[in-house]
Amino acid sequence: MAFKIALIGCGWISTACHAPAYAEYVRTHPQARLAACCDRDIARAEKLSATFGFERYYTDLEEMLKTERPDVVCLNVQEKFICEIGCQVLQAGYPLLTEKPPGLTLEEIDRLIAAGKSGGAPNQVAFNRRYTPVINELKRRLENLNPQHFQVEFTRVNRANEDFSTTAVHAIDLVRFLSDKDFNYIQFSYRDMPDLGANTTNFLLNGELTGGQTAQLNFFPVSGEALERYTVYAADNLLFASVHMGPDAPGRFTHFRRGKIVRDVDAVALTGRQEGYFLGGFYAEDAAFFDAVQRGARPTPALAECRQSIEVMQCLRQREVEYWPG
Repeated sequence: MAFKIALIGCGWISTACHAPAYAEYVRTHPQARLAACCDRDIARAEKLSATFGFERYYTDLEEMLKTERPDVVCLNVQEKFICEIGCQVLQAGYPLLTEKPPGLTLEEIDRLIAAGKSGGAPNQVAFNRRYTPVINELKRRLENLNPQHFQVEFTRVNRANEDFSTTAVHAIDLVRFLSDKDFNYIQFSYRDMPDLGANTTNFLLNGELTGGQTAQLNFFPVSGEALERYTVYAADNLLFASVHMGPDAPGRFTHFRRGKIVRDVDAVALTGRQEGYFLGGFYAEDAAFFDAVQRGARPTPALAECRQSIEVMQCLRQREVEYWPG
C-alpha cells in the first residue's frame, strides 16, 4: 500500500532542506510517494513539484487534504502560521511533522497539543539538531558518563532587528535533549546594541537542570560568523560538537578524556555522506517520522515534549530575567 506524503509550504526551508530529504526517502522506500505540495504562491508550488517529483501541487490546503488523503503532512511555513495551519491538520486527524518552533507562545503550543489529542494523530517537531550526526555521536557518548555542565556558543551574521528567540530555541531544546532533563531554573541577561539595529540584543542564559547539571547558553545574532558549538563537561571528560555550519562545516565531534583524545571525527567521516540536508539532520528527522507513522510508533520529539522549550523561548521574547517552571 502506498504511503502518501503531503507538504505545506514550498519556500526555502522546504527547497533547501526538507524536499531533498523527502526525495531520497522515496527513492529508498518503494512504498512512499510524494503525493502533493501546497503553497499560496502557485509558481513556487509548481517549481518545487517539478524539481523534487511531487505528483500534484495545490494552492488550497483544504482541497489538497480532501483530494489526496495523505498518510502524513509536513508543515514548513513561517512561525506565525504554524499554529493555525497545524491545528487544522491535526484536528482533521492527519499525522503532522511541523517545523520549529511549534507555536510562538505557550498558548499556541497548548492549542497544537490539544488539537493533536482531538484528532488522535501522531505528531513530531522538526528540531533537526537532535538528528545531526555529530549530535547523535555526542548523545551516544554521554550515555555512560555523568555530565556536569553544558556550554553553548550560538552565533549568527547580520540577524539584527528580528525575533531571534525563534532561532535560539534550537539550542534551548538541544540542551534538554542532551541532558534528558528539563530546566529547573534560568537566569537571563541581555545586552542591547541599538547602534547595530533597534532590536539587536545579545543574550545569556545561566540555568540549572532538574538533575542538578548546570548550563550556559550564549547567543550573538550579529557576529563575525555563523557557528553552533556545544561543549559538555563530565568528570575526567570533555566532549565537543560543532554542527554543519560556517567554517565548522561539515561538523565535528571530539572527545577528550584525562588530557587525551578518545575520538575525533568530522561528520563526513562519521557518516560517509556529504549532502547538507543529511549532515544537517533533515533526512534523519524526516525519515524517523515517516518510519514511526508506518510502524504505529510514537514519533519524537512530539509537541508535548517541546512545551518547555517554547516556554523558555517566550521568556526571551518577553525579556524575562528569571524562569521557574510552572
